[in-house]
Amino acid sequence: MLVDGTASSSANTFTAQGTGTLGGTGSIAGAVSITSTATLAPGPGDGTGFGSLTVPSLVLGGTTTSVFEINSQTGQFDQLKDLGAATLLGTLTVTDLGNGVSVGTTTFNLFNIAGVESSTFSTINLPTPPAGYMWENFGGQDFNYADGDIVLEAVPEPASMALLAMGGAVLLRRRRGMR
Repeated sequence: MLVDGTASSSANTFTAQGTGTLGGTGSIAGAVSITSTATLAPGPGDGTGFGSLTVPSLVLGGTTTSVFEINSQTGQFDQLKDLGAATLLGTLTVTDLGNGVSVGTTTFNLFNIAGVESSTFSTINLPTPPAGYMWENFGGQDFNYADGDIVLEAVPEPASMALLAMGGAVLLRRRRGMR
């Protein structure tokens, strides 16, 4: 089901289940639950653009798949936004529609959330980063559960690291000489 306007329900809960997909660029007025082997895919979902789907709360079951598209070159991305709280389980899959060129550190706030309940994705599939970049690590995970994002950052060059180490050694030597 693609939501491109505003969807509401008298039951105030939306559930995608079986092999269904919930996506789009609109908003859903009730809580959202993705169960069984269903898929969450905010945005237009056709590989041609990006967008956000607005929901007040989200529960992803353990066998679900969440699919997001990003562009590492432009910094654009699909987003699930305005979540009060979320339970994030299942598989997170991110596809890069960019040409592999990135400029500086880029944060992709996939889940704009107030808080995540104690849950983690069982599998996180991120695209291969562009040359000279890596995915930031958050306590052993490539996904920041506190903020709902992934971060693409430049890998420090060995020459820069060596220069930093030499500068530190000079400062240390100078400090010892002042005693």
